[in-house]
Amino acid sequence: QSLLAAETYWQWNFKNATLLVGADYRFMRASSQNHLGGSRSATNFALYAQGEWQLGRWRPILGARFDSHSIYGSQFSPRAGFTYLAGEQHRFRASIGRAFRAPSFVELYLRNFYVWLPVNGNPVPLSIEGKADLRPETTFSTELGYKYFHPRWQLDVSYFISDVNDAVSVFLKDPNQPLLRQYNNLYSFRIGGYTADAVVKLSPEWTLSGGYMHVRYGGGVEEDYKPARDRVVIRLAHYKERGLSGQIAFSYPAVGQGFSDAYGWNTFLNLVYRPDTRTRWNLRIDNLFNVRTDLARWVPGGQRSLWFTWQRDW
Repeated sequence: QSLLAAETYWQWNFKNATLLVGADYRFMRASSQNHLGGSRSATNFALYAQGEWQLGRWRPILGARFDSHSIYGSQFSPRAGFTYLAGEQHRFRASIGRAFRAPSFVELYLRNFYVWLPVNGNPVPLSIEGKADLRPETTFSTELGYKYFHPRWQLDVSYFISDVNDAVSVFLKDPNQPLLRQYNNLYSFRIGGYTADAVVKLSPEWTLSGGYMHVRYGGGVEEDYKPARDRVVIRLAHYKERGLSGQIAFSYPAVGQGFSDAYGWNTFLNLVYRPDTRTRWNLRIDNLFNVRTDLARWVPGGQRSLWFTWQRDW
């Protein structure tokens, strides 16, 4: 698989407002004669804009994103929200918005892919295939939050509700073929939950943070297709205006859905080198130690990946 991406944006700062406008282009390609039936490719072009205003203690935000996907056509994703400054140490916020996700090449075109399933101590091949006419996932989300600032530490808590439509997951395709699974669109359901994050400043350049998220599911989602209900993230970060910065993050559980939660720590490493104030070289390694993960029950995935990027601000 390969990805070519290019993004640019412009920002204007006015007396009581900030306006940002940008464009993003992505070319995605995957090739496997055996598992994808050959070479597959798609493009996505996006335009986005966001405005933020200062009206006394209020900070309203309004934004939108327009995507033109070569497979799924036009998608419009608006967003609105505000922040209220109750004082130097207290901030309240609320937001509402829409987002969409196009299914991956694996979800669309996978074939000739087997997972060995243990049955009575014997390995049995479980087949998983894609579905070419999948609909894109769409999410409509709302959030309420509060943030407390202290010279040495910060606390952020939030409550969220998301209505998910056409979520993609793995299902039994035919009751007469119990060893065959296929990616398919799930019906609509609702996710709700809360988060709590704390950041401690260890020194002018070092911070230690921890976060917890609890998720509840509605709409009759089958137990086997629910991601992990509780997640914990620990992050150690080092930041410098110029030179080498970086962070290492530990996420628990690694990745999980339903009964197949992979209860292990998934480690992410990110290094950034800034030779000047406008240039950034970035190295990111996902799943640094390549721990076992599951994307759905009996479906392995989530191996180590490497990202290398360069950014220049003009």
